[in-house]
Amino acid sequence: MYELLKINSHIKTAFLTSRDNEKGGEDDFFSSDPKTAGRWTGGKLVRDFGGSVPKMVKALGGFAWEPEDAELTKGALEEAHALGLKVVVWSWPEKLGTAFDPKLVEKMIDWGVDGIITDDPGRLISMLAVRGMKVPARYSPEPPPRGPASAIAPVNPKSAVSTDLASRAPLASKRIFPLGR
Repeated sequence: MYELLKINSHIKTAFLTSRDNEKGGEDDFFSSDPKTAGRWTGGKLVRDFGGSVPKMVKALGGFAWEPEDAELTKGALEEAHALGLKVVVWSWPEKLGTAFDPKLVEKMIDWGVDGIITDDPGRLISMLAVRGMKVPARYSPEPPPRGPASAIAPVNPKSAVSTDLASRAPLASKRIFPLGR
């Protein structure tokens, strides 16, 4: 991605990390072996950024850091925010043991993450509504209309939907929720 930013510095990039990137993980960013530590970072090493993933993301031109919610610490979130990064968390259901952990989501909201990617948008919307927070407009999994009118249809830039790249169909089960503060 940092090569892409050399071509066009206006593109906003996000760097996704998971618990596998933590010390002892399968893709340990902190490994003494540079091949392991730099496998997913284009050879860049966290140790060259003071051992800080947020500092590395910022130095590589990242707009956002997208850590797995289970790996995020409040200190790392505060550091990322101090660097001007947006922080959007996501869950790994196969490792978490559930598609939606309300206690973990509550903690993320309380800590002040900027967005949450979820497999259960209905439950997240309910949690946000109970708190009196802004909730996204209703999402319809129907494909957008075809033809000239679709080119001028309004788009909500604060809401994004994951897409199945093979069929180009929106995936209704995944939704990114920016948390307006």
